[in-house]
Amino acid sequence: MPGWLAVGHFMLPTHSEISARPCSAAWMLQAQHPQSAQLSGSDTLIGGPATGHFTLHTVHYRVAMANRGPSYGLSREVQAKIEQKYDTELEQRLVDWIVAQCGGNMERPQSGRENFQKWLMDGTILCRLINSLYPRGKEPIKKIPETQMAFKQMEKISQFLQAAEAYGVSTTDIFQTVDLWEGKDMAAVQRTLMALGSVALTKDDGHYRGDRDWFNRKAQGYRREFSQEQLRQGQSLIGLQMGSNRGASQAGMTGYGQHRQIM
Repeated sequence: MPGWLAVGHFMLPTHSEISARPCSAAWMLQAQHPQSAQLSGSDTLIGGPATGHFTLHTVHYRVAMANRGPSYGLSREVQAKIEQKYDTELEQRLVDWIVAQCGGNMERPQSGRENFQKWLMDGTILCRLINSLYPRGKEPIKKIPETQMAFKQMEKISQFLQAAEAYGVSTTDIFQTVDLWEGKDMAAVQRTLMALGSVALTKDDGHYRGDRDWFNRKAQGYRREFSQEQLRQGQSLIGLQMGSNRGASQAGMTGYGQHRQIM
């Protein structure tokens, strides 16, 4: 029967061979989809036929989503230029810092852009990294679940990006979630981690761990403070933009019609 199923942010037509059957206290949603990449999770299912009858159930779902294919032509040239920006030497430095900062028996990845991406793409290491820059009990990310669900992994990456920006990393230095998740721009991921290390080194609050030569300190602005008396004195001064009678004058100049002595 024609109708619609709403799963989270997805609207799925019932004619696409979607079936629901009870299993214990939950409902299992099974959907067939021609595309390959799949996301998993749990949400509320609102569905019903075109007659207007709707039901409300909690379901666990597995939704198929579009998978990006290989690039060709101009797109491939652009992607190649992006990949050329990736720095393998910088990768080694970032791995050294992350391992030193997070501590514990963290497994190091093999060298290479793809291995570096797989090492970070579930978001767990990134969340541990940003939490290590805060005192105990004040970590910005309270729970870091170990999960294979794509939604949850991308959510952890998003939480890291929000926490990094709140920590002091500039918005222009923040990578997009797909840059890491799909490996489209790992150079942007390196740029974010470098900016995070620079901010941590500049704060110098005792939470940075690692070699101080790995990052550059950020330039600090010089803010001047004036007393109320100084501000009142400044109000009595005439600004240069208002003009002055103490500037250039005609003193020493010859009058009109008179000869000018050259020698």
